[in-house]
Amino acid sequence: MKCKFIIFLITLTSCTHTARSQNNITLSVDVEKTPEMGFVISYLKESMIGMDFDAKGHAEYRIEDMDAIYLTLHNGFAEQKTIYAEKGDHIQLSFDGESMKKTLKMEGVRENIADYLKNVKISWPANKDFALDIKDFVKLLKEKVKENQQLLDSLTPALTKESSKFVKLEKNRIKYMLGLSLLDYPRMHPYMAKIEYTPGDDYYNELKAWLEEDLNSLCLSQYRTLMTEVPTFIMSRKTPIRTPYEKAMKQMEYINNNTKDEQVKQNLLTIIANNYIKDAGIQKSTKLDAFYRKHVTDKELLAQYQQTYDSWAAVSPGQPTPDFKAVDISDKEFSLKDFKGKYVCLYLWPCVSPAIQQFAELKKLQPLFKKKNIVLVNLSIENKKDNWVQTIQNEEIQVGTHLYAGFDKHFLQKCHYSAASMVQFIFIDPAGKIIELQAPFQSSNMEDFIKETIQD
Repeated sequence: MKCKFIIFLITLTSCTHTARSQNNITLSVDVEKTPEMGFVISYLKESMIGMDFDAKGHAEYRIEDMDAIYLTLHNGFAEQKTIYAEKGDHIQLSFDGESMKKTLKMEGVRENIADYLKNVKISWPANKDFALDIKDFVKLLKEKVKENQQLLDSLTPALTKESSKFVKLEKNRIKYMLGLSLLDYPRMHPYMAKIEYTPGDDYYNELKAWLEEDLNSLCLSQYRTLMTEVPTFIMSRKTPIRTPYEKAMKQMEYINNNTKDEQVKQNLLTIIANNYIKDAGIQKSTKLDAFYRKHVTDKELLAQYQQTYDSWAAVSPGQPTPDFKAVDISDKEFSLKDFKGKYVCLYLWPCVSPAIQQFAELKKLQPLFKKKNIVLVNLSIENKKDNWVQTIQNEEIQVGTHLYAGFDKHFLQKCHYSAASMVQFIFIDPAGKIIELQAPFQSSNMEDFIKETIQD
């Protein structure tokens, strides 16, 4: 099965109307009422796609170069549903945004598989099971795998008629889903067994034995997690891994030295390198970049990695800062050009408590900002303007210039904004070029950064 690694920026990739093809998986979504908290499709660990609906409540998205995939539909935070798709599928979804569960209609799905995914429930090991020694725990895990595969086994004839590929994938999904419990064992075992415990050869041998080099299973997020995290456990056995960069390098070194299947190896190296670059950028990744380019030769994988790399190169220090369009409280329009000639601290923030609390720290830095000729521009990325208008009435946040841009996905994608971090500080020079795309949050760290970076 072809299962290349696909790159998307978490929560910021928006859907577009696109041509359908037998080589793609296409999703069409129609809603009667647009979901208040948004509608997101997620797959794999790194892919969450926010759907942008047009005036008629229609959105469409295409997944390329995947033979098969599990998709999770998220109607805001309250409702989720898992579906399965294969290359060439055109799945049509329609529902009322107020309740996907009650109103969802699906066309183009495999009905027996859809019913199976609706009814399957995973039974996990109980906390007390972690008190078992590792051999007995693994024995129990294998029994749990069989137990959780019973529904699949009973429906295999009907499911196979729709897709034999699904049956094989689902067996592995269950196996590797339960295998994730092995990663919890070193932490849970001493707590539940009430003993001191240091994992030995028996534990690490069981970890390795649970894994198989299987190109097909790379389409499963559970398999990807185990295949990339097990090397972390093994490589940190003797030497602690302290930073995300060290972790990525150790993972890649282990996989390169211990994976026999060349396609599996190159896909795993791409997953690790892409995820690291996507989150951390390229400034301090020279060794990782060289290692990746030395050991990965697949042209498609290299092209995908290069796409991520180039997206960061475009916003590296010295490059033009992505421009924005915003308004102030009186609806006067602003862009980055309005602040040319001064240093700018651009604060991207939504109207949530952790972001609002940052203003107290920013107030402490105002004397330094004034000394260094830095203008503070608070660019709200709140989805609802009314929330922003209400929030900025708060006297506690009256510092700098408040502007509203809304959740502009294209701008945020260019800036590599992470919803997980909630806030982002971008420092810009008087010519409008980037000094630092992701400056430190804490006031003490930001103060040191400013003193070291911006001359009087």
